[in-house]
Amino acid sequence: MCGEFMIREERKEIVPIAGTSQTVTRIAHEWVCQECDYFEEDEGDSHRPAS
Repeated sequence: MCGEFMIREERKEIVPIAGTSQTVTRIAHEWVCQECDYFEEDEGDSHRPAS
């Protein structure tokens, strides 16, 4: 948005499984601008389960 270069960051999400006490950890990749805090999800392999 501001014209600066964006970097790709990895973010871990902990998602609860409905009806149980278990959780699933997912890894999402995002493109983030360090100058203006704009971000968007990487369409390639975002929200894949963590190994």
